[in-house]
Amino acid sequence: MNTKNSIFFLLVLSVGLFSCIKKEVNPLGDEGKTFVKILEASENQVFLSPFSDIKPISLFSVRRDANSAENLQKSVPLVLTRVDGLVTRYNAANGTNFALLPDSIYTLHPSITRAGNIHSSTFNAGDFAREFTINLNGGKWDLSRKYALGFALTSAGNLTKSAGKDSIIVLISVKNKYDGFYRMKGAHNRSPYQFPYDVDMEMHTTGVNTVRFFFNAAGSYGHPIGTGVGAVSWYGGAISPVMEFNTTNDIATNIFNAGGAIPILMHTGAGAPVSRFDPATKTIYAYFYYFTGPGQDFTNRGWSDTLTFVRSR
Repeated sequence: MNTKNSIFFLLVLSVGLFSCIKKEVNPLGDEGKTFVKILEASENQVFLSPFSDIKPISLFSVRRDANSAENLQKSVPLVLTRVDGLVTRYNAANGTNFALLPDSIYTLHPSITRAGNIHSSTFNAGDFAREFTINLNGGKWDLSRKYALGFALTSAGNLTKSAGKDSIIVLISVKNKYDGFYRMKGAHNRSPYQFPYDVDMEMHTTGVNTVRFFFNAAGSYGHPIGTGVGAVSWYGGAISPVMEFNTTNDIATNIFNAGGAIPILMHTGAGAPVSRFDPATKTIYAYFYYFTGPGQDFTNRGWSDTLTFVRSR
């Protein structure tokens, strides 16, 4: 290697080495200080597939932007405070119903110690970031709930906190691929309730491959019926369908009732439309009926639904 190439190689190596060691310029004149911040945005959403064992889940990370290689090699204590009020304020501002993640559902990674709401860890020598990880027990998770935790960056030795990057709320949801907020169009063919409906519907995860209909207008689990032109009602929680899918081909294997003693049966047999999920369009097709006596089937007690995905819930 000639002298010119050697100098060029050393310059490239130096740029690569110190690209992660930087000065964060602050309008208050804090140039040259080592800054610490929560790396993610102030709201971090964590989506998990259903599981029944214990899994490590990274909620967020705290970063230090060292202003020199020497400072990067220093060990620095890190303190975060759990702030439950962040969850309360988030729900109030967004109309959501996230519950505080119960202590019984998770434990902390061994790198984090806790005393009440105070959580302590350490930037070891050479650490640019420290992950905040919990061990989540999927077997204790209530699939009908969504959970959240809020944290504030309290201190990190003599490091300077970056403005606006010192708190976070983590929203944790366990969902399968069929879960979501949908617009549902369909009809029930029992007279006099055979009018079409076009309503908001949520599909809530109840297992690895099952979702339950949540009728938004009623604020409860259930399913609508049309009672007139533009008029919608329902049978109440007694008719509360759950769809079960084969996750390999997304064909529905069962539709049953979670709400009462009235049986719900998926429409099957020769010529029956296929209840399924179309992953390309994120559309659910559901064909089922309720049965309370002889002569009742899909022709006179049936529902035909098309649910078009709108957004995650």
